[in-house]
Amino acid sequence: MTQKSAFSQEPINNTILGFNTNYSTEVPFLTRLVNKLPNVDTEVESNVSVRGEFAYLIPGAPKISDFDGKITSYVDDFEASQTALDVSLPQTWFLSSTPIGFGGELSNGDLAYNYNRAFMNWYTIDPIFYSIQRPDDVSDEDISSPFTRRVFRDEIFPNQDLIQGETQALFTLDLAYYPGERGPNNFNPQTAGGNDLPNPGDRFGGISRQLNTTDFERSNVEYIQFWLMDPFIYDESAGNDGVNYISTWVTSLKMYSRTDVNNTKTDYLLMLVQPIPFPRNGVKYRLTSP
Repeated sequence: MTQKSAFSQEPINNTILGFNTNYSTEVPFLTRLVNKLPNVDTEVESNVSVRGEFAYLIPGAPKISDFDGKITSYVDDFEASQTALDVSLPQTWFLSSTPIGFGGELSNGDLAYNYNRAFMNWYTIDPIFYSIQRPDDVSDEDISSPFTRRVFRDEIFPNQDLIQGETQALFTLDLAYYPGERGPNNFNPQTAGGNDLPNPGDRFGGISRQLNTTDFERSNVEYIQFWLMDPFIYDESAGNDGVNYISTWVTSLKMYSRTDVNNTKTDYLLMLVQPIPFPRNGVKYRLTSP
């Protein structure tokens, strides 16, 4: 549903006023007057009827289509000029591969491939925690922290108009990164069987997901838009700088065959991974404390 009126499809709320009259009476003298004509003799009664109608149209439109007191129709509101790809559903994200420089250059089967992976969580807070049905052990203070509080639409999009029935709350994708804790599949011997990782500034955490739309140019996708909360809101976070890196890649599978000197044919399945210009091979943001 939308409150906007498209051009040539404007809603109407017209008012029509009208009345009609009908008057009829017998006029005997007309019959006598006709009988005075030569060769005419009639006894049919004569009648005179008068009919009249009046109608007036008062044009109008519903108040919902008013803009500054004037009836407004939209030629184009350019809402379809953007193609939004919502990536906030946590179930569609998985652990990312190890980037080059953190062990991604190592061969398959090498346990050192994940030695630098730190612990990362991604989730969406259930709305029940913001209602009267939340568990008793969850206090108001627990859901008032900057890391757990509810985010509202006007905080990010202050000029966006909401239609009737649309919720103000946003269901955000929350990420929690712990660079000093050992991540999944990390068998780094430096942890000595524990979960503490030394040198947290040299570690990484990452997630990845599939995008069904890869032709960004045809789909009119030109940028990545995200909202980042201030990670240095507390004094103890000062000096803990980091880098947020977003990259886009396309994978394709190709089948090819090879025949050796013994005329033996072998089929191979090749996976190609190529970066997508967006507008470059990734978006890099450095997070530094003030």
